[in-house]
Amino acid sequence: MVRIRVWRPSRRGCPVDVHAFDLITLDTIAKQACELQGAAEAVLTACGADHEPDAQLARAGGRVAGEFHRLHAWLLDLDVEPPLRPLRDELAAAIMHHCQVVHVSIRLAFPTYRIDPTGHRRTVLELGDRGAHLRSLAATIARRRGDG
Repeated sequence: MVRIRVWRPSRRGCPVDVHAFDLITLDTIAKQACELQGAAEAVLTACGADHEPDAQLARAGGRVAGEFHRLHAWLLDLDVEPPLRPLRDELAAAIMHHCQVVHVSIRLAFPTYRIDPTGHRRTVLELGDRGAHLRSLAATIARRRGDG
């Protein structure tokens, strides 16, 4: 397994506040995830439409799921201060949930074998409470960043 090194200031002799750096990084990732929610909702709505989806939807959904997965990987590679680890882990779980929902929706909209062309798509997946949870996590991080 290859781990990507994320740059962070040295803890020894560095004038940069590492806690503040971690909060800025978490805030940036949370904001990017919140910005992707609109695209994810559009993909989920299109996956549940009654008409036959086109290939552009599959490409768009793959890009959105890939972006969520990239943000999740960045969070896992981020070595934050111990007080921020639960917040990082909660944010990573919320982002991975979004990634999986978009991925599964695309898989349901484009099954390998079609038995009932609309049956699978009618089970529209949505972000629901987890979408609001991600936005509240982003607000919490921004608030902590402002306090810290």
